[in-house]
Amino acid sequence: MRLRGLFPAILAGYIGLAGLAASDQAFLEDGSVLVGAVRGMSEGALRIETSFGGELSIPWAQVRGLATDGVIVAEGSDGSRLTGRLVVTDGAPGVLDASGATSSLSLRDLTAIWPEGEAPERELAPEPAATVVEAKPRAAWTGRAELGLNGQSGNKERIDVRGGVNLNRATETTRLNLYLRGQYAETNNDRSANEVMVGGRIEWDFSERTYMFAKIDLEQDEFEDLELRTTITTGLGHFFIKREKIELKGWAGAGYEREIFEKPERQPLPAVSSLEEAIEVAVRREVSRRLSGGDPDRIMSEAVVELGYNYRHDFGANFRFIHGLTYYPSVNDPTGDYRINADTSLEFPLGKDPDWTLRTGVRNEYNAMPQAGVERLDTSYFLNLGYKW
Repeated sequence: MRLRGLFPAILAGYIGLAGLAASDQAFLEDGSVLVGAVRGMSEGALRIETSFGGELSIPWAQVRGLATDGVIVAEGSDGSRLTGRLVVTDGAPGVLDASGATSSLSLRDLTAIWPEGEAPERELAPEPAATVVEAKPRAAWTGRAELGLNGQSGNKERIDVRGGVNLNRATETTRLNLYLRGQYAETNNDRSANEVMVGGRIEWDFSERTYMFAKIDLEQDEFEDLELRTTITTGLGHFFIKREKIELKGWAGAGYEREIFEKPERQPLPAVSSLEEAIEVAVRREVSRRLSGGDPDRIMSEAVVELGYNYRHDFGANFRFIHGLTYYPSVNDPTGDYRINADTSLEFPLGKDPDWTLRTGVRNEYNAMPQAGVERLDTSYFLNLGYKW
């Protein structure tokens, strides 16, 4: 059986031998013999170029013998290398080197061979790959800008503009938010709203769910007689739900609040019967103003507590519902002197581009102790066009 396969292969090999530079022979397990030029062996495959089939790749496990006409380099499993004309068969294993000495070497001990003068195709002793420490990607800024515009003309001239910008930067352990919001409205050329809010908040994670925060809020509202309200607080927060599409967190902190209201009109001196009495009243008013550090009805400073929560729910890929509430009770009178801010909004895409969105919602601001003539509850509704990046 083996002879019938052997002679045709030998005949075919010798027919093409004239076109090859070397007459190497590979003896296969099925009894056939390939004649051609051995190009090398590596990674468990012998490459031999024949005249009838071009370059062939033979699994090394199917090779039982090899004889080369040219000088090759053979590497053993122990890393040793021999150079010479190779004759390795089942009956006479060995490598014939250039000086004529024979070195015993089993066929299965060979891990690679290649023609002398050529570099091996693979790196025979690869060096350990250097440890590459990949730099963590820098946190990128994301943001959202929005603008809403309402107007009316005819019997009543009215314009209402509101909008804002949010900037966010997050790393593995921190979250930073900066914001700017404002509203301006006129009715029959008279201002009916003029409010600006700006601030920032940063959070540092202690664990997967617990964090520390610090924030500052600045607010001006002409129709609350508020020239500037500065609130600085710090405290601890916790994520009660922290998933990709649903998030609920709450926090508690304390800080300082300073309010500067529009200066009230100076009240006239009460009627007096003599110059001495008028001087006495004026001196008492000035002494009282200086002892209070200013006009007690215009500047108010106190320690405050901050309690709040925020809930976010993403529906599908682009619909988002957000609700949040913050409670600022006074330390001296938490049940009688406090402020509550509540925001509720729904955001959804505008068309096929998810970066353009519409956001609609309501904002409630409640002040238990407002200035004289100012309502306690201030409610505003909005529908704003926004762009995210």
